[in-house]
Amino acid sequence: MVKNKKNILYAIILFAIATFIWQLALFNQKTDETAVNKNSDTSSEQRAIHEEYINLPENNRFVKESLEQISERFENGTGAIMLGYAECAWCQKAAPLLNEAAEKENVSIYYLDIRQERDNNSTEYQELVTLLSPYLSKDEAGLPRITTPDISIVENGEIIWRYELEATTENERTPEAYWTEERKKRAIQNFQDQMKNLQE
Repeated sequence: MVKNKKNILYAIILFAIATFIWQLALFNQKTDETAVNKNSDTSSEQRAIHEEYINLPENNRFVKESLEQISERFENGTGAIMLGYAECAWCQKAAPLLNEAAEKENVSIYYLDIRQERDNNSTEYQELVTLLSPYLSKDEAGLPRITTPDISIVENGEIIWRYELEATTENERTPEAYWTEERKKRAIQNFQDQMKNLQE
């Protein structure tokens, strides 16, 4: 009788242990699936940027944001911000350099395709222009205009650095002529130095 009670007790304990292990395995599987889904979402966004910017790796540091999100980041946020568009040859050359520096400093680049916003000249776009106007060049009508690529480092809503091209000669007015290997190295180092100020 006592032996039977011991056997039943052992069986109950073994069943409880097996159930616990099974539940734990199910929980770990769900956690892994969630992580995979999150990574898939991120990589699909990165792949989309890679398709627009052919010299960017699939796994890149670019994060697409809306005009509202970018404006909010300029006003109150922190980060490296690039305004550009895929058809801009200068943007195509600058993006991989910016990405290389961001990889080294482990920071994100918050990106807005500005072309459609600029063409629409919406109220939100005009507000962004007003915000950036001290840094912008003027168009033929004397009005400030966002030219691309527009790259800024922002910390707590304060623009602490703006990217500018080096002085060019008449023969360096195209992206292909401008971006020598030396200039690429200097730009990457410059981007990297400025990104050290960011704390994400």
